[in-house]
Amino acid sequence: MLVNGAFAGAGATRVSCKVNCVTMWALQLPLAWTLGNAFGPTGIYAAMLCANAGSAFWYVRLYAGKKWLEYGMRKRQNA
Repeated sequence: MLVNGAFAGAGATRVSCKVNCVTMWALQLPLAWTLGNAFGPTGIYAAMLCANAGSAFWYVRLYAGKKWLEYGMRKRQNA
């Protein structure tokens, strides 16, 4: 969540939105439905944990790659 705010604050809001949408719709919701049916509320919390871990991993890789700078403040300064 912290890195999400850093991306948004730097102007890379599309990157932030993409990561959030993909992890929510492709990872968290299907996992929550599957694990919720199998384990109840504990499975739903486990799905949330897995989705947040996947999102954090993706954000760290994006931050380390520094490609997000092309979509953030640098793009606005050159325009």
